[in-house]
Order: sequence, then C-alpha cells, then structure tokens
Amino acid sequence: MQWLTDLIKHITISKILAGALFITSSILLWGSKILPAIIDPTPQEWRWFILCIFIFSLSLLVLWSVIPVYRFFRGIGIWVVRHPLFNTPSQIEEIMLDLIGRKFANDWLDLNNPASQDSDGISKLELLALSKSLEKKGLLEIYRFDEDRVRLTPRGRNLALTLIQKQKT
Repeated sequence: MQWLTDLIKHITISKILAGALFITSSILLWGSKILPAIIDPTPQEWRWFILCIFIFSLSLLVLWSVIPVYRFFRGIGIWVVRHPLFNTPSQIEEIMLDLIGRKFANDWLDLNNPASQDSDGISKLELLALSKSLEKKGLLEIYRFDEDRVRLTPRGRNLALTLIQKQKT
C-alpha cells in the first residue's frame, strides 16, 4: 500500500496532474449528459470512485487558489492605502519629506546625525514614528538592519520635489 500514499503525495504536489484529474473526472461524470453522442456513460459501479477523484482534485485546486487570491486582494488594499488620493501626508510629514529631499535626496539619512535634527522640538521618538508612518505610505524606506537610517523612495522623491517647488513659488 506504499504506492497509494506515494501516488497521493505526488498528486498533491503536481498542480497540472490535479487539474488533469479534475477535468477528466468531470468529463466522465457529466460528459455523457452534455454530449451523449460522443461520450459513453460511466458504469454505475465506477461513479463513486470518479466522484471521489473529482472532489479530491477540486479541493486541491481550491486550496491552491486561495493564497494567490488572498495576495491579489491584499495587494489591492495596500495600493489603495498607499495611493496619494486616499492618503496624503500630514503637515509634519511634509516637513520631514522636505528636509530629507533638500539634504539627502539620494543618500541614506541617519536619524542620529545632528544634521537631521535641524527642526527644534522634534524628539527621536517622533522622528521614528514619522519615518514608520511615511514607510507605510510608501514614501520612505527604512534600512532593514538599522531603523535609524532612512531614505526616500522614488514616490517620496517625487512628492518632496513637488513640495520644494511649491515652496519656491
């Protein structure tokens, strides 16, 4: 009976085989009702087995499709949250984008650096909170190994450029 468990294991791994089993079993179950001239009816004593194959392959295909569907809708949600029409930066976030855009447009900014703390009254915790907020909006990238290092994303650079140009006029 080792062969049966190996066969089930390979079927659960192979999406193409599961898809082929699904199509074949559905044709064997309902093909004679749709095209009786072409497809012969399945013997009654085999219908239960074909129905089991149909349910098994259908459940595999549904389980495999759940994750991509979830990722698709999650991606749409992230896009909506980061879209500038739905999520504009606050005034303090605009000040931080302006500061980074003027001095560190292409470089990593170290929040421990005194040059990054030009604005009076902003604490280190507020800078970290602002950087997290801007990262969620897709405007700032936080260095993976040190949360004190940040830089503008391309979208953040575009927004900082428009803010700088708006201040000049």
